[in-house]
Amino acid sequence: MNALVYSKKETLVIKAVIEKTHIDSKLAQRLRDLKVDLDSAPVAREWKRQQKTSGSAPCRFGSENQELRAPRWGQKKQEPMDRRFQKDSKQEALKHDTFRQVPPRAVQNPRNERLSPKVPTHSSPLKDLSPIHWAEKAWKPRRGNTDPVEAKAKEIRGLLNKITPTTFDDLAKKFLEEDIYKNAEVLPSVVDIIFDKAVEEPTFCPLYSDLCARQVTKEKETANTNAFQSSIIRRCQKTFEAEGKLAFEEKITGLRNEISEKTEEKEKAVIEERIQELTKKERRRIIGNIGLIAQLYRNGLLNLRVINFAIMTLLKANGDARDGDEAAIECAIKLITDVGKSWVTQKELQSKKLPKCAKTQAEKELNLLEYVRYLDHHATTFCNRIRFAIKDLVELKNNKWEPRKSQAHKGPKTVEEVRAEARREKLQNQIEREQFEKEKKKPNRTPGTLRRR
Repeated sequence: MNALVYSKKETLVIKAVIEKTHIDSKLAQRLRDLKVDLDSAPVAREWKRQQKTSGSAPCRFGSENQELRAPRWGQKKQEPMDRRFQKDSKQEALKHDTFRQVPPRAVQNPRNERLSPKVPTHSSPLKDLSPIHWAEKAWKPRRGNTDPVEAKAKEIRGLLNKITPTTFDDLAKKFLEEDIYKNAEVLPSVVDIIFDKAVEEPTFCPLYSDLCARQVTKEKETANTNAFQSSIIRRCQKTFEAEGKLAFEEKITGLRNEISEKTEEKEKAVIEERIQELTKKERRRIIGNIGLIAQLYRNGLLNLRVINFAIMTLLKANGDARDGDEAAIECAIKLITDVGKSWVTQKELQSKKLPKCAKTQAEKELNLLEYVRYLDHHATTFCNRIRFAIKDLVELKNNKWEPRKSQAHKGPKTVEEVRAEARREKLQNQIEREQFEKEKKKPNRTPGTLRRR
């Protein structure tokens, strides 16, 4: 079927020609047969003007097929009248709600811009909001009203946190510049921080002891006083005083009474775990302080009378306890082990100035060998762990207080020491690898066979 197809533009031009020439041609009749309403169609010039202002392409769909027209990019698809009526009714119903709907967007989008989604906005009046509640004791920053003693103690703790064998010299100078011994309020806090650091980092006890020795030396040279050393001695004696131990035992007794009052097993297990945690913490505190005390004696900041008092207090605590105090025995073994080498060195130096059979001042103030014999004699009354610790102590004494190679150096190392150790390990691995390659290249021979000549 051959049918003529005319565009809208052509039909409008034909209409304009017919109106101007007043010619009633067969073309107009054929256009009417095609259901083209020539009477209501606009003039070609007006249609072109509308085309320029709107900026959209002419519609190529009939009025009955408008629903089939695909929407352009960024435009909404036109909905049927019944759905549009329902949406309009919903919008009218939501006008009095607290949420205000965003006005509908235009159908046409000449620039083909991407449209953002609708976002509801809250339009509740401010008078409906409840007033802000202000606390009577509101938190306020304490930066401006910080206690100077706490600030200085915090500064010293930060300095001690950075101490390593590599940075020791530089940080020791900064510590000495503070002149802690001149401030009687800050001095006890600084000494407590040093002992706390010894508990937290036992391997750094030699560094903290060396730092205290430098502080004592500077104080004697500049002010000819011993305030720092006296504060250290008082803190050492406080470690073994009965008051601290009684407070700890009262706390443990209170927790055990709570266990007897509880009925549920979960609550009892929680309290029992708390008791074990406090016991380990107390043991770690005493052992850390003992390690620092031994290092202070090595630097000459404590005399042998303080060491003797500490060992006697620990052994007496074991004797006074009904079932014994193995933790006190363990601390005594730790203290004797750490002090032994320095005590022997001091005794040998004093014996050179005395007759052969005369007792040295070190033996008079601290008879360390007698304590070792006492522990060895009562070793069978302790558990296996303490028994083996006493055995190691006796072996150390017989070896002239020289530790084993595996226990010779447990402290922190400098960067150069770590690098040197890495080089030694690398060289040792290379030697072992070469030996393995040599053994691998040798011909395999069955043992007991003779080589043929």
